[in-house]
Amino acid sequence: MPSSHSDAAYDELLEIARDIKTGAGRLTEKAANFLIKDISHGTGDNYSFVIFNPLNWDVENIKLTGVIRLGEDIGEPGGYILDTSGAKYQVLSVKQAENHSGTAYLVEFTGDLPALGYNIFKFIPEIPVLRKTINSNYIENNRFKIEFDRYGIKAIFDKKLNRIIASDAVCTPYLEEDCGHLWGGLMRSYAERVDKPFTCHLMTPSRAHEIKTEISEGSFGQRAVVTMIYNRKELRLEKLEWKMTVNITIGIMMEMRHGF
Repeated sequence: MPSSHSDAAYDELLEIARDIKTGAGRLTEKAANFLIKDISHGTGDNYSFVIFNPLNWDVENIKLTGVIRLGEDIGEPGGYILDTSGAKYQVLSVKQAENHSGTAYLVEFTGDLPALGYNIFKFIPEIPVLRKTINSNYIENNRFKIEFDRYGIKAIFDKKLNRIIASDAVCTPYLEEDCGHLWGGLMRSYAERVDKPFTCHLMTPSRAHEIKTEISEGSFGQRAVVTMIYNRKELRLEKLEWKMTVNITIGIMMEMRHGF
């Protein structure tokens, strides 16, 4: 762009460019969905996926990502990738996909794609590790010990520091009314912690919530899944389901995931 225009002219050109980009993206997505209908994976399972290359040149040995479906009782396995020609690709990681269901996993690998085309890939897992439920109220590895009670996480103990680093109300949803008043929080009429009853403010009646914790283990380590189901129909909240997954791997790693 020449440098002789006003800011308004630049803003207009940028807006036009954004519209062009959005329109092109929609056309590309529509074309890809049309092609996918005629693409046969030839497998009938949840391990196959298609990746498109919108560039007009071949790409080789680049990082690609696909989404697969695994059972909720299966650990995060290693494996490799095959395409329709039988070429084998190295898997870099398999991790649970955020903002998806609990069975969706992201597979990262290095692969090849033809110019202005696509390739069909299939994830070949190693022997999956079935999770087994254990009768315990804690999970632990060499670094952390996480205790649970009927309200969710009770305490997180750091063995290296030899002290509790998080306790009551850690990673807990906190509900409050958002009335959009000009003076903000001064007009708040309702607030409550989801994990415990009788924590409300301003004399709002509270209630017990449905909370369930499932603890399991496999060769990867241990996992705890805390599910909270909450409803307050009198406050126009029909149902809120919140799930927290805590993974403790063999060694020193800890991971927490949340989702509504």
